[in-house]
Amino acid sequence: MSAPLGRCSTLSRRGFVQQVASLTALALFGACAAPDRTAPNAPRVRRIGYLSSNSSASVKPNSEIFMQALQDLGYVEGRDIMIDFRIAESVIDRLPGLAAELVALPVDVVLAETGAAAEAAKPVTGTTPVVFVLVPDPVGQGLVASLARPGGSYTGVTTLSGVIAGKRLELLKETVPGLARVAVLWNPTNPPAAIFLRGTEEAAGTLGLETKAFSYRSGAELDAALETIARGGFDGLVMLTSVVPPADTADFAAEKRLPAIYASLDIARAGGLMSLGVNTPALFRKAAGLVDKILKGARPADLPIEHPTQIDFVVNIATAKRLGLAIPDNVLRQATEVIR
Repeated sequence: MSAPLGRCSTLSRRGFVQQVASLTALALFGACAAPDRTAPNAPRVRRIGYLSSNSSASVKPNSEIFMQALQDLGYVEGRDIMIDFRIAESVIDRLPGLAAELVALPVDVVLAETGAAAEAAKPVTGTTPVVFVLVPDPVGQGLVASLARPGGSYTGVTTLSGVIAGKRLELLKETVPGLARVAVLWNPTNPPAAIFLRGTEEAAGTLGLETKAFSYRSGAELDAALETIARGGFDGLVMLTSVVPPADTADFAAEKRLPAIYASLDIARAGGLMSLGVNTPALFRKAAGLVDKILKGARPADLPIEHPTQIDFVVNIATAKRLGLAIPDNVLRQATEVIR
């Protein structure tokens, strides 16, 4: 990490071997070596596996929030905990093998970032406790038996993204006069993406809107989908997932004068019109709290699934002006962040 949770003590030979074993994902996730466990009465250092389907760039800020939350709970990296990273770099097929590596170390608990990571880990983690985060429908995805009593070895934090997906369409309709036809971009390689799409399509039926879904699995397919959308006479765009830099996506919508709302908050901050999504830092702090309980002896089966308590709605007034739109007062009142 750019700023480890605790200072590393002088490396013993054994500590050095443990450090090398934990440097799996990135040099930017620098890790402290574990203390010499041969010292009399030395406390056992607990190992946390961090499994993600995302890219290194997106994992870094999320994991730093997670680690800071653990520090706030009293943990010091190298003294109390070690974190072993396995990052799939958006290649979903790598996840089962990476999860198996963590279990083989072994680790005391796995933090699974995204529904794809949580699903891929399930066949290989066995009884190893797993705390998931950024998962929209853990019951529907078969991760837990119920939200109140998960059962098994899984617990975590849900994003309720199916509900939020419908709210995005509602906000876009309130903002764009005469909105009728909406293009919806989604990435089917992300297992929960179908939940986002279903929520959007159900909301469209309620709101009297016509939607057409465009899927993509790579940057090249995304470019092709965007060109088709540009020629399709759509009144608006909803982007459920993104694998491209925020500025690139925002630039496309501005160039085509297409009002758009996004799942990624960073896209509105980079020039997109609007973004609606859960407050990600709050989710990772909740996940750290669940990991803390498990390390102290709680069973995942008995820990209810946590829900988001903060939803962020970012509105970019400067972009609205470029598109010739006036953001209605009732929409602005719902914004948690306004960019002028």
